[in-house]
Amino acid sequence: MSDALQEQPVGLTRSDLMTAAEVAAVLAVPVSTVLHWGRIGVLPRVKLGRHVRFVRAHVQRTLLDAESRVD
Repeated sequence: MSDALQEQPVGLTRSDLMTAAEVAAVLAVPVSTVLHWGRIGVLPRVKLGRHVRFVRAHVQRTLLDAESRVD
């Protein structure tokens, strides 16, 4: 097996995770709104100790699902 294949990360990488501030910037909403949506389950979140992160793919899927419900 080549070295390039062995070095590929498995699972999530740091670039796959977003902070509430990053999600808020993408959605153009306040950080408090993103955190609230995370608490009530509108946006899936991951708690890592005291930190909350959002998986980029989950946020994108949630947006696409919401868009399809509106149509």
